[in-house]
Amino acid sequence: MFAQNPFAALSAGLPPSAMQIYVVLMALAVVAGTLLDMAHKGSATYFFAKSR
Repeated sequence: MFAQNPFAALSAGLPPSAMQIYVVLMALAVVAGTLLDMAHKGSATYFFAKSR
């Protein structure tokens, strides 16, 4: 399992910029999902009230 890199074949077919864009988009999706979840559950109001 550790002897082979499964992403090595991916780099042969995609340019590095496409993989970087994908990683940035996934990071933004995590941040957006967390903010939407906080707003939906109402924990955002508790979080901001606690920080004051």
